[in-house]
Amino acid sequence: MKLNRCLAATLIAFGLGVSASSHALADFPEDGKRLTLLVGSGAGGGADLFYRLLASGLEKEIGTEIEVINKEGSGTQFALQALSTAAPDGYTIGQSSLPTAIMVSLDPQRQAQFKSSSFIPVSMVTFDPGATAVQAQSPYKSLNDLVDAAKAKPGEIKFGSGSKGTRQHLDALQLEQATGVTFRKVHAGSDANPVTMLLGGHLDVVQESVGDFLSLVQSGQLRILGVWDSERSPLAPEIPTMEEQGYKLYSGASRGIILPGGSPQETVEFWDTAIKKVMDTAEFKEGMAKLNQPIRYMDHEAYAKHWQETEAKIQPLMSAMQ
Repeated sequence: MKLNRCLAATLIAFGLGVSASSHALADFPEDGKRLTLLVGSGAGGGADLFYRLLASGLEKEIGTEIEVINKEGSGTQFALQALSTAAPDGYTIGQSSLPTAIMVSLDPQRQAQFKSSSFIPVSMVTFDPGATAVQAQSPYKSLNDLVDAAKAKPGEIKFGSGSKGTRQHLDALQLEQATGVTFRKVHAGSDANPVTMLLGGHLDVVQESVGDFLSLVQSGQLRILGVWDSERSPLAPEIPTMEEQGYKLYSGASRGIILPGGSPQETVEFWDTAIKKVMDTAEFKEGMAKLNQPIRYMDHEAYAKHWQETEAKIQPLMSAMQ
């Protein structure tokens, strides 16, 4: 396959080249050889349920059992480490949660033994955009209301932005930089839920994703001020985006599949094709609807480009957090 220069550069950045070691896939996967999906969270959580749904569909599509292995710990770092050292033969695939995977690799305190080039993006499957929410009875009816109040009271509005060093923390920094305001950023510990703190009146505003707020919005307890995407969320189409309100701010939690760096191009395309076929099935769509996870597909080329663009955007923000 002839690659244009832009695509070739993107693939090289992720350790993906067309090499002599590329194997024909006529016999892939071999009968009796185990396929493994590494998931970086515990059994029963949202990520685990999503990846088991995807694995179930893939098993039916390719006719081979896939063993889901939960390697919980350190914000998916353990699973990413295991994937980075796995054989690049297509038999081990892994969870990719952006921007978490990038943040783990860039954070010097984590001392990760991998970087972006240790992996090859295969497919993005779901994207839940970031969202900024307040209590339903809050005086802030729009994002501009919040920004105006923050300008009038610098450093006083309590902004719940997850644990320090998370995507939510980066979002808070982005919002401050874009608007010129300063919030009192409150970082919840592992035993504190920012949404619960917001409902209890201990915070003025919280940053999470649309899916995290959905049930409380539907019950009338919370109001989302803006969705951090270029298009409205299918989970809450009535809520305007940040872009619609004049702020070019984009963020969110995506999930997909990656392979170890050095995996042959044919293997990447095999998994990408299989994943896309699963995503088009009624069974998968129904399962995703039950999980409140919006489907958004990117093929391996678009996903690799998205990974690079995300890393370029958050790297300076992470430096600002140090």
